Amino acid sequence: MKVLGAVAAILTSTSATLQGVAEPQAVPKPIYNDVTSPAWRFTSPNFPRDERDTTSGLVSNETANHIGQLIEEWNSTGIAVAVVQRDETVTDPEHPGWRIEYGSYGFATKNSTASTAVTPDTLFAIASNSKLFLALSVGLIIHNMTLADDFRVQHGVELGWSTRMRDLLGEDWEMWDEDATKGATIAVAPERKISRNLPVQQSHSYVAQHLFEPLNMASTTFSIGDIDAYPPQGSPVGVFAHRMADGHVASNRDLTLGKLGSLKPIVPFFSRPGEERTRAGAGGIISTARDLATWNAMLLSNGRHPYDPNVTVVPRDVLEWVTTGRSILSGVPMSPETSPVLYGAGQLRYSYRGVDVIEHSGDTPGFKGLVSRYPRKGLGVVLLSNDGENGGWVMDAAKWAVVDDLVFGEKEGRVRWSDRFRAVVAAQRLSRQAKVTPRPDDPEPPTRPFSELGKKKFEHPAYGQVVLCRVPLQLLRDPYADHPLEFSTDDNYNNPHTNCTELLSSPSVRHVLSATPHPLPSTSLPLQAPNGAAPPETFVASFSRSFVSHLRLVHFTGDIFNVSAVWANDDVRQDLGIDPGHSVDTRVRAEGRPTTVQDPGAVLINLNETFTLEWVSSSERGHEGDEEGLAIRDGFWGMEGPDAREPRGEGKQGAEVWFRAVSDGPGSV
Repeated sequence: MKVLGAVAAILTSTSATLQGVAEPQAVPKPIYNDVTSPAWRFTSPNFPRDERDTTSGLVSNETANHIGQLIEEWNSTGIAVAVVQRDETVTDPEHPGWRIEYGSYGFATKNSTASTAVTPDTLFAIASNSKLFLALSVGLIIHNMTLADDFRVQHGVELGWSTRMRDLLGEDWEMWDEDATKGATIAVAPERKISRNLPVQQSHSYVAQHLFEPLNMASTTFSIGDIDAYPPQGSPVGVFAHRMADGHVASNRDLTLGKLGSLKPIVPFFSRPGEERTRAGAGGIISTARDLATWNAMLLSNGRHPYDPNVTVVPRDVLEWVTTGRSILSGVPMSPETSPVLYGAGQLRYSYRGVDVIEHSGDTPGFKGLVSRYPRKGLGVVLLSNDGENGGWVMDAAKWAVVDDLVFGEKEGRVRWSDRFRAVVAAQRLSRQAKVTPRPDDPEPPTRPFSELGKKKFEHPAYGQVVLCRVPLQLLRDPYADHPLEFSTDDNYNNPHTNCTELLSSPSVRHVLSATPHPLPSTSLPLQAPNGAAPPETFVASFSRSFVSHLRLVHFTGDIFNVSAVWANDDVRQDLGIDPGHSVDTRVRAEGRPTTVQDPGAVLINLNETFTLEWVSSSERGHEGDEEGLAIRDGFWGMEGPDAREPRGEGKQGAEVWFRAVSDGPGSV
């Protein structure tokens, strides 16, 4: 909501004229490099055909050129576009009653020797666009009369969206919040929890059978193994690996330092085979523009197969339920052309220039996606990008260009969205740097010695156990030093945990430490301070979670640390035998002359997000009985919603996440 609010403030303050806004002053143009993207092109549905099929009339020459210019303006990587519109005059047997057009821009993969172009059949991670598949699969389960009758007999209540999870799971359903334990319904529960307790197959196979297969979405999958080009030894290369795009991220980006990072591909894919269940419903689907064009046309057909109206894929009442707004995502318009935004079940709903819009976006490391439709116009637009940094701005500007042309035409004009988005990006960068609080020149030490923190273990019932490894000064000075780690054995410095030597020697941690500048932006202490002061004490912990590999703690003052939840893939690449010297084109996002350099392929992200950690020790509270632990706050839990409130107070009372201390002796984890 903080980001939404910032975007809304900028967009609503922008001139609402359809001729656009004046070029924002002092807005840096984002630069990757001067590599020329392959020519953009639109093709007919019968891929492959490189020529532009102008018979559909969905994308004008002006719009096609504009989208290509957006790729260049934002120096983006690749984007696939699919536009569908109902037209009863179309008699093509492959898609009767529909005009369809595909656009392909930029590259899907690129290294120092070769590149592959985006096509309508390039696969992208669609991230949170998966949520609608999840919601509709729940609706199909609820709509199954046999299951409903069995459930009524077994539990004595009706099976529906308002069925309480406690009625479905019994005492197994327990949440931190008592009201959620007693009152949470199927409408807000994970689908896999539902399918586990009803006589249906696993959630991903249920979605494939009831949604993918009826629509012949043959290139759509949950399986990472299907797209994996670097499988574990003994496993085959994925059947779709040759068509899978590489997602790109700004590695080592840290806006708190003013560093834009280097745009690099994530190789291998950010998630590994066997991890699908972690995010299957929330964001695990991988698909193509071609498959999603059919999906979007089905949604526009109120759940019927778009090319065979005698086949119902999703009952109309199920589709209506998930598309009805049930909560407020943005209570104020995001721009002069849009209304407040409502949220249903995996669907956003608002109006654009008076036209009803139903859509959802997706954002996952290296990829952006958008599936948007305009029911009263019979129009749908799909956009998929493998630029995890600027791809979202390109997609939104391209989407509105298509809609402005097809719905409003030359008479009503086109909004210059790209200019506005550049102003938003510039404001976000300045805001991030402005929020940095300088570290005191003479910071206070913690209540208890740093050496004691390095001897502790901490745990949380959901996040699991955390072991903090204290980083030796030698690694802060030279993260890539080849000499062995030397741990002091006195009371002032000790790493008692048996895994710390291995952790601090790992390629990923060395990468993390290389991006830990000393002095940090929040301190004026140089590495060799005149008064003999050392750089800020730093700790690293392994923290393997979705989009996170490690926690990095840097001392601020007293019992307060800055903590970052970062993700690096050096260790994964090493385990798979990907040569550390395997170079990729690294495009430096910097102001001035763009550069292209050869760089090892590992990436490091999430340096931008820094949270506050308080080390709460029993002696700090001054009386017996106080619990020791780590209190993390300032956004770690991802608070959303206009009415959401952060916990108040210090220590455990003010923690969003509380890791309690469980031991202070040596031992492996």
